Amino acid sequence: GFTKRRRSRRSGKMSIVKDEPVYDPEVDYGAGGCYMKPRHIIVEGTHEEMGYELAKIAQRDYGVKTLAKYTNATYGEAHRAYMERNFPNMARMSKGVLKAFGLDENDVEHDATQIPYDFTDIPKEAQLKSGDAPFNFCSFVALPIEKSGGGVFTSRNFDIFALNLWKGFLDLPLEEGEYNCWSRSLVLEKRPTEGYKTILVGGMEMLNPYVDGMNEKGLYFTQLSDPFAIGKEGSPPSGAEMSGVPYLALGPLLLEKCA
Repeated sequence: GFTKRRRSRRSGKMSIVKDEPVYDPEVDYGAGGCYMKPRHIIVEGTHEEMGYELAKIAQRDYGVKTLAKYTNATYGEAHRAYMERNFPNMARMSKGVLKAFGLDENDVEHDATQIPYDFTDIPKEAQLKSGDAPFNFCSFVALPIEKSGGGVFTSRNFDIFALNLWKGFLDLPLEEGEYNCWSRSLVLEKRPTEGYKTILVGGMEMLNPYVDGMNEKGLYFTQLSDPFAIGKEGSPPSGAEMSGVPYLALGPLLLEKCA
């Protein structure tokens, strides 16, 4: 089900202002139906309150049962210190996430900076290397003000196969409760009591859906794919040996710090 409005337990104010499907689930759209079934969520409050409420949605509606674990506590401690220093809003949001999962706010075993969903694990013996996965390059076009009638227009392509990450690359069948990538996409508006309001469009992660966004000052970011870039395809999006800001969270970090 969809929860339209819910109050923060701490402040008594509405934290979830909106939580509704963008598409009409009763309409037959034809031509194979809708691959993407996006939801529009508006959340407001302190960063801790927003983290708590989004984590609860991830648990209830996206089947997230636990947070990813670090390889060991050393990585967890380093990651926490790094985020407190460089991405303090995320550090605050993480406290709400830990509370929603019933964990101590000083927990360093679990990564509460991201809540990925709809990913499946790759067997270690089948780890993909850079360039192995059949991703395509993305392209991006921006029309300047002088060529667009007074506004700035941008457009990007999003080339990816309609499959699960990562079982789809290994031709493994999906089990009940597993979905294709970005089929359960999100439009997420965050309205913090302190800091810039932001809107993120994407999916696969509940706190900062991948991969486009804008803040209230008009700063826009998008992330494009380079399948031959440095990196490890199929690596966990959170936890494990994470100790800094993952590249998929760099855009949201800029939106919260820059105008």
